[in-house]
Amino acid sequence: MSLRPELNPSNFKSMICSVEKIFDDSVANLFGLVIPDYQRDYTWEEPEIKRLVSDILASIAVRSKKPSGNFFGATVWCKRPRTIENEFNIPSYDIVDGQQRITSCLLLTICVCLKIHENYAELSKNVVLAPKLKTWLEAENDYVERQALDMVVGELRKSAQPFPMLIHEEDIRGKSVGASEYNSPLALIQLAFEKAVDAKETKINFDDIKVNEKYENVFERLKTNISYFNKCLDELTDEKFFNSLSIEFTDKSLLGAKNLKDLLLGGNIPQSEYDKALADEDLFEKQIRLLQFCGHFFKASCFSLIITDDEDAAFSIFDSLNTTGVPLTAIETLKPYIMREYKNEREKFDGSVAEKNLEIVDGIVRAPSNNMEKQSKISKELTIHSALLLDKNTTLNNDLNAQRIALREIQRECSDAKQKHLTSEVLKNVAEYRQDFTFIENIRNFQNGKLNKNETSEVKLINSFLANTGTKLYRPILTRFYYDKTGIVQYHKICKALAAFYVLRRATSSDTDRIDDIFRSCMKGTETFQGLNLNCNAPIALTNKDFIDFKNHLKGLLSTSQLDFNIHSKKKWVDHVKEMTHFKGAKFLLRFMLFAAHDGAKIDKADNTLLQRDDASPDSSTEFLNFSTWDDGIYETLEHIAPQNEKSSGWKGVYDDPKIKDMIGNFILLPKGQNSALQDVGWDIKKLFLQTLLCDSESDRKNLVSTGKVNGIKLPPSIEKRLLSGELVKSHMLIGLDNVSNWDADYIKKRSERLVSLAWDKMILWLS
Repeated sequence: MSLRPELNPSNFKSMICSVEKIFDDSVANLFGLVIPDYQRDYTWEEPEIKRLVSDILASIAVRSKKPSGNFFGATVWCKRPRTIENEFNIPSYDIVDGQQRITSCLLLTICVCLKIHENYAELSKNVVLAPKLKTWLEAENDYVERQALDMVVGELRKSAQPFPMLIHEEDIRGKSVGASEYNSPLALIQLAFEKAVDAKETKINFDDIKVNEKYENVFERLKTNISYFNKCLDELTDEKFFNSLSIEFTDKSLLGAKNLKDLLLGGNIPQSEYDKALADEDLFEKQIRLLQFCGHFFKASCFSLIITDDEDAAFSIFDSLNTTGVPLTAIETLKPYIMREYKNEREKFDGSVAEKNLEIVDGIVRAPSNNMEKQSKISKELTIHSALLLDKNTTLNNDLNAQRIALREIQRECSDAKQKHLTSEVLKNVAEYRQDFTFIENIRNFQNGKLNKNETSEVKLINSFLANTGTKLYRPILTRFYYDKTGIVQYHKICKALAAFYVLRRATSSDTDRIDDIFRSCMKGTETFQGLNLNCNAPIALTNKDFIDFKNHLKGLLSTSQLDFNIHSKKKWVDHVKEMTHFKGAKFLLRFMLFAAHDGAKIDKADNTLLQRDDASPDSSTEFLNFSTWDDGIYETLEHIAPQNEKSSGWKGVYDDPKIKDMIGNFILLPKGQNSALQDVGWDIKKLFLQTLLCDSESDRKNLVSTGKVNGIKLPPSIEKRLLSGELVKSHMLIGLDNVSNWDADYIKKRSERLVSLAWDKMILWLS
């Protein structure tokens, strides 16, 4: 991408500039860039680095289908006084805005060059390439090396000593060693890179870089980010990595597509040899992916560059960009596109269905409680979910450009007169579902005349639960059934099936195990399941068969990377989950499982410390799987019975194995505000507390508390006060625990097994 002048007022000029050109001395006769003292230290961490790489990869995915570029935002430069670097008759520039992004781009330039060299060395060692292909690939690598060196250490390295293109104000660039002084870690890393390339090394030797103590934190941050960049580059052939970023993986067969081959710049490609190596050799495929990533990063990723020689003007521009320069969302850019369609067909957009739909969406996105950042986040989420509903071939992440393109393409496919409002309608449905089923106050007020009281309660419970799990892609699925003309009949059952699937699958893993990818596949479809996608060309209404097929599809997806199981594998699932210890970090999952385990359960006659379920004679006092109970503060807070730290007595064997205390059998649910007061007390005190919470009357509680004091067992004063004041009511979820003599390792294991068994029984009914 070449420079394109856009604006030339007297005190500044503006241009679109590729990453390659950002560090090119042809830009404004550039000598080099300087990070002024007033700028904050380099602070980017893994999330920002991940976003940078994601943006590039998402743009490449788009480019595999059509020419596209990537935009990193605006950067503002101010010309420095020439007296600062008198030896050079060429000006340098202060970075007033954008130094974090530019610094990161410089680090990525270093990483991608060395990674290409590293992979090529391994490729040459292990694979015999055809002579023409080898010559071509060497030319590619040489080109990357030349470009990277020019970007990092400057053109003048050919006639003088190398100099860093990006330095801090305290660094001094000069034509000789004596005239130069580099202290910043960033400058030293650039020089180390040049040294590594000249020595044919594929890694920077950080041990040779000595930095002042005051720069150690920044140096460590730079090294960490280089390491993370390298990790991302190592995973360019891993489809799971792309899935984790919610980016469509470019199939190997597409790597020879013209739009992607245009990124390969080392001369004419020997096509037949190229195709064969790409098909047969993994290391060659990785090299091509690296080169295409590099080409897209260098030439098709760009900044909007604003240059001025007036520092006041520079800060004025900076202030404007950072206060009012919020980019338009994909939804906002869709509106004029739809308006244009109406105009072309000589219809009025004003008062149309599409206009009303977009007004509803805009009202939800721009609610008074949402700041600019939150508005942008919500808009991107709505776009991703809507695209899943409308077009099974579209996979989006938070890349704004890709979102804009996708919505316009979807709208174009819905241009039939009967369907041209479909995109806006789906956006509206997705927005309203998020609004109604994400926020607790809205969930509390939810009503639907087509659902009975019990169904409504369960729907509210499930949406409240799922909204707190961290996953979001369940929402398009439920939106699809809720708003479909026939789907509401099955909506309640789908809610139960989806919640059961989530619990059964998630409980086996210490992480989400790509559950959002599964929900995405449910929308898009597979070879054996047609998917829940609307199809923007010809919207499809759901049938009873779709409901059955979807449930069967979920059943087939139960297995995780940790456990291979199905709906007939109760023992295998129970044996695995009873040992799990991740529940502390997944509190809403644990809370829901405790609700499921206790629902309809009563004391086991064979062991009065445990529960059993007899569906023939359910106890209404133990009906927990409903929204009113879920929303009640009585069962709000998770509490370890045996404390997390061994600070009290009465916990035989619990701390012999560190995982026992975090098994589900060591958890109960208590009213809010009990944890801190009961955190480190012994079993005798906790048992007395549980006994009082199971009392039917205030007098029984007082007798228990008094008897406890006689026996030397005293409750914390704050707990005793709440118990005796009548503030706390009977907790039916604690039945049986007052019969436990010793809360030890054996009992925790036994209770864990029983609880997960009961949870399975309830959830499998919801899914079956």
